[in-house]
Formats: sequence, C-alpha cells, structure tokens
Amino acid sequence: GGPAAVVLLGPSGSGKSETGNTLLDSGLFKVSGGLESETLIPSAHVTDFGGRQWQVVDTPGYFDTSRTPEELAAALERFSEIVSDHIVA
Repeated sequence: GGPAAVVLLGPSGSGKSETGNTLLDSGLFKVSGGLESETLIPSAHVTDFGGRQWQVVDTPGYFDTSRTPEELAAALERFSEIVSDHIVA
C-alpha cells in the first residue's frame, strides 16, 4: 500500500530537484545553482494528484563531481529504504 513512488534520477545539475519541486508545487527540495550536486542523500515528499498519493523521491546526481563512486552508490542505495514497496513502474 501507500503512495506510488516517482524516483528522480539523472546526472548532477540536470534539474531533478527542480522537477520534484514542480511535481510537488513547492520548494521542498533544495536546488543547486550549477552543475554541483545539492542533494547528498535521497529525500522524499508526498503529494496528492489525480485522486491518489504520489511519493516524489529526489536522489543525488550521477557523476557527482565532489563524491567518490562508493559514496554515490551508498546514497543511491538508501532510496530503496525510502520508497520500500511504493515503486509501481
């Protein structure tokens, strides 16, 4: 049960956090001003749309310029804890 998850994935600076804010109609996700990642760990917020709940999950960018591949892998792994069984597609 629970809300369906929309997981935002992509390279650093590609607009994942801004897209999440657009989907949520809010400014809940902190947005970077350039190509460096602002999002260091996955975070999520829930919204209602079309008569159902959606969990929007912001993730760190691929190829983050300031973090090791191991740090990025660990951070992306954490999103599974956030969304658990909410991914439907």
